[in-house]
Amino acid sequence: MLKTIGLILVFAIVAFQDWKERQISVWVLVLWGLILGVSFVMEPVTFGIGLIQNLGLLVIQFALLYIYLMVRNRTIKVSFLKMIGLGDLLFLGLMAFSFNAQSFPFLLVGGLVFTLVSFLLISKMVKLSDPKVPLAGNMAIWLIITTVANQMHWIEW
Repeated sequence: MLKTIGLILVFAIVAFQDWKERQISVWVLVLWGLILGVSFVMEPVTFGIGLIQNLGLLVIQFALLYIYLMVRNRTIKVSFLKMIGLGDLLFLGLMAFSFNAQSFPFLLVGGLVFTLVSFLLISKMVKLSDPKVPLAGNMAIWLIITTVANQMHWIEW
């Protein structure tokens, strides 16, 4: 339960920072990593094939995104970090370590859909000063929603 509260707080800080400043502090990601490290010590979990599957899914997703950007920009040289922030990449990497192989695809795809829909709705209702999508922030909000739903036994992962 303490781990869940800690993760919800970390996700809330990430969401606030990403929406407000379009960047997230490294210390928040370090705190997430520390929470994971302590929970793995207290409840040993084998990484193994699940982590490889999660990271493989991210690699496939980024490869497809890179190919899409190459086709769209009609060039082989694409500045990937201009399209997606380093904080977003680190956030997604920590997600891969945080969830098992059965729940990670649901959380990843659901979070991406949630991000797209929420950003489109908000951008239609309010004039945004920054056109960048706060991916880590929206994914953090998605993780708060799904973590609370999991704790209330509305969904299970």
